[in-house]
Amino acid sequence: MATLEDNVAAYAEMREDLESQHMDRWVVIHDEKLVGVFADFQEAANHAVANHGAGPYHIKRVGEPPLEIAPSMKFVLTHAAD
Repeated sequence: MATLEDNVAAYAEMREDLESQHMDRWVVIHDEKLVGVFADFQEAANHAVANHGAGPYHIKRVGEPPLEIAPSMKFVLTHAAD
C-alpha cells in the first residue's frame, strides 16, 4: 500500500497533465493512481472515504501550490483514524 508521501509524489508526477486537463478541479490519488476527478472538495472527500476508508490518499485541488505539513501534523493525520 502506498503511503501519503507516495501519493503526493504521484500527484507531482501527474501535475502537468492534470493541470492541462483538470485545472481547478479536485482529484483523489490512492495507491499512486488517479482514482477520481471532482467539482468540489466534499465530493472528492466523500468518494475517498467511501472507496478507500481511512486512506492513505491525497486529495488536491489541481493548480494549488503544495501544502507544507509539519512533522507533528503528519502524526496527527496518520493516527486520527486509529
